[in-house]
Amino acid sequence: MTVTAPKPFVFVLMPFSDKFHDVYHLGIKTASELAGTYCERVDEQIFDGTILNRIYNQISNADIIIADMSGRNPNVFYEVGYAHALDKRVILLTQNLDDIPFDLKHYPAIVYSSVTSLRDELSKRLEWIVQNPEETNKYFKFPLRLFSQGRPLARSAKYMLKRLSKGGISQHIGFEVDVFNSPDQVLASVTFQFALVVPQLVEYVSITPFEHASRMYPVRDFKQDEEYALFLVQKDFLLLPGAWEKFFWTVGASKHGTLKPGDALDLTIRLLTNTGVRDHELRLELE
Repeated sequence: MTVTAPKPFVFVLMPFSDKFHDVYHLGIKTASELAGTYCERVDEQIFDGTILNRIYNQISNADIIIADMSGRNPNVFYEVGYAHALDKRVILLTQNLDDIPFDLKHYPAIVYSSVTSLRDELSKRLEWIVQNPEETNKYFKFPLRLFSQGRPLARSAKYMLKRLSKGGISQHIGFEVDVFNSPDQVLASVTFQFALVVPQLVEYVSITPFEHASRMYPVRDFKQDEEYALFLVQKDFLLLPGAWEKFFWTVGASKHGTLKPGDALDLTIRLLTNTGVRDHELRLELE
């Protein structure tokens, strides 16, 4: 049987520069074709009127927006803001994570070092969105339920920890979080991520079963103008419908930030999706 349904339309926002030629044609456009979508940039189209009005029109008509933020191009920033105002699905790309503005750092981004790596990661994300359109919309509901120490994890909570090394001084602490996924959907790391926001004195974070998390960027103005860092789980993972998963976080302080009985560490478990974030603020106090 012949399939006549139109392919999902992907509209690309990026700087018009020769150095992005391969990024677009070999990376983005090839990824789009592999995922079964139709991809265009505004300079490939023939139209009447101003280019800005055409961009507005195409953002409005697109099923998916891809935006390359590399180089902090002001036009791309402006167009991404317009796309978010229309509640469009936006996939952010960058060659340097520092090019993502603070207000957009809670959105997952593809950080690429080569055209090949961009093509592979982008095609995977596009394919998932195309194959799971209803699943993607469900992320507004935040289907995960988090538990710790046998009770639901509140959006703001305090927990007492007893884990300390000999001598009552430690450079790392650990805590467990149990996660229950909704029975009606699969959660995959291409559209969903775990992160931990911690004070800058923290040097490393690991999460079992995903091994070490990667320190991504400083988070400023997160709490009372103090500076925090975000650690993001990089390893791909899948949470099946109705499944429980136990995560054990290990937070390691620097040698200048040792912890002793009576100390407290404020941190935030951050759930990131392509539609927004949910934070669970925790205070870990050492008995």
